[in-house]
Amino acid sequence: MQLPQTSRSKHGAAFLSVKRTVCGQNCHSLESLASFIPKKGTIHDPFPGPQFNKVEATAVSVPEATFVSLKFSGDDLDPGVVSKILKKVPERCERIGDVLFTNSKGVDRVAKTGFWQLSAPDRLDGDLDAQIVAFLDQFTIDMVVWRELAERFQACIFCSLFVKTVNDEIILQASTLQMLSERGLSIGFDVY
Repeated sequence: MQLPQTSRSKHGAAFLSVKRTVCGQNCHSLESLASFIPKKGTIHDPFPGPQFNKVEATAVSVPEATFVSLKFSGDDLDPGVVSKILKKVPERCERIGDVLFTNSKGVDRVAKTGFWQLSAPDRLDGDLDAQIVAFLDQFTIDMVVWRELAERFQACIFCSLFVKTVNDEIILQASTLQMLSERGLSIGFDVY
């Protein structure tokens, strides 16, 4: 079988999705072949035998849309202080004990903890890596400030991914993961 055209990220990494039919059942696996894909050649099944009767390769797809938010939470979180430190106005914030809303029966919903959230502009190209980098570049580069916030509060970059298929792939570059680590930020995902 001839090797198909691979997709390349802007960072130069090549990725290939391998779909194998095993005993009549489709099995999907995503393999990062960045340093191993030959320019021309064939794909050889590493597990030959009667249980593997077909190997086909196709380019990997990426999510249709990605949404990213920076979130801080904690019982002693004062949104005004976080805003002042980061020099940003949140789109959502609350202090512990704030009445968030009152339902139709007159029962108040009260904030159980302090919360601060700001979202990055939405991306429809599936490039989560670039979205996170561009978003964090808008904030202070003082790592002492970031570490103090991360030590005081739960600090997170939260990502929502809207995928086209069950086989979509997201790769975060080591430099992006380092940005998160230097700032003490964890990363969370919701996949739809």
